[in-house]
Amino acid sequence: MLTETKEENLDIIETVAEYVKKKGYENIRVDLLDGYEAPSKLVRKNSEHEDIYIPDVTGVKRGRKDYFEVVIKSDEASKLASKWQLLGTVARMKRGELFLVVPKGHFRFASEIVKKYSIEAEVIKL
Repeated sequence: MLTETKEENLDIIETVAEYVKKKGYENIRVDLLDGYEAPSKLVRKNSEHEDIYIPDVTGVKRGRKDYFEVVIKSDEASKLASKWQLLGTVARMKRGELFLVVPKGHFRFASEIVKKYSIEAEVIKL
């Protein structure tokens, strides 16, 4: 999710962190949640500016680093797609995957972005 909406959705991020822990992940990092170290920032530079993205949740399982992003409807679909494309690329470089965790009422939005922007991710209903 985009940084602007994280504060108001901390309960969902916490639910995802617990889900990741139950699935056996280690070295879990969670953005903006007390008791967890924050994930590393990812920077995408272009000729005009740079975009900084922070994953919602990351975890390591069987030597692979996976990225978990909470999907909340937004008017900034292209910005979300850019973040997810970057996270997907980084995940594959670390032999991991990108998981888009979707609360009730946001599945269609997530599916449309994944299809429109050809994002390699597994969509999980929360």
